[in-house]
Amino acid sequence: MISTKERKTLISNETFSEVEKLVHKSVHSFLRTHLMVYEDAVSAAFDGYLHAYKSYEQGHGTKFSSWVAKQVNYHLFREWKSHCDRMERNKYEIPRDTRDPKRDFCIYRFKGELSKDCEWLVDLVYSKPPELTEVMLEYGFSPSKPADLRKALYQLLWDYGWEIDYIEKCFLQVQEALV
Repeated sequence: MISTKERKTLISNETFSEVEKLVHKSVHSFLRTHLMVYEDAVSAAFDGYLHAYKSYEQGHGTKFSSWVAKQVNYHLFREWKSHCDRMERNKYEIPRDTRDPKRDFCIYRFKGELSKDCEWLVDLVYSKPPELTEVMLEYGFSPSKPADLRKALYQLLWDYGWEIDYIEKCFLQVQEALV
C-alpha cells in the first residue's frame, strides 16, 4: 500500500470530476443491460470508487481510473446480484399483482426460461449487432420505433434462414415469458 501523501499526489492528477464522470458513465452503461434502481446503482458505484481509492497501489502499473472502473463494475454487479437475490426471496412474500415488474425483472432468470433460439433472439435485441442496424437502414426502419425493430428482426432472422412460422413461435415464446 502507498502512503496517504503519495495517494493524494497520485490521485490529484485525476480530478474528482473526471472520476465522477467515469462512475456515472459506468452506471449508465451497466443499467442498459441490468435492471436496477438508478440511485442504488450510483451508491454501489461510489462504494466501488471508495474501495478503489483505499486499495489502489501505484506499483502495479495500472492507472487509477482503470482501477476505479474495475472496482465500480465489480460493486455494481455485486449490488445487482444481491438485488436479484432479494427479489427471488421476496417474490414469495409479496402478492404478484402488487409488485412492480420493472423492479422485479432479472434478465438472466428471464433468458433461462427460454429456448436457446429465443435466448439468442433476446441477445440480438440487447446487443443490436451491425447486421440489425444494416437491415434497419436498408429497409428504412426507425430505430426508435419498437414495431420497426420487430420488422427488422423478422427480416434479419429470415436472412439467417429461419422460417416465418418459427420466427413467430420464438416471438410468441418471448412475449409469453414477459407476461
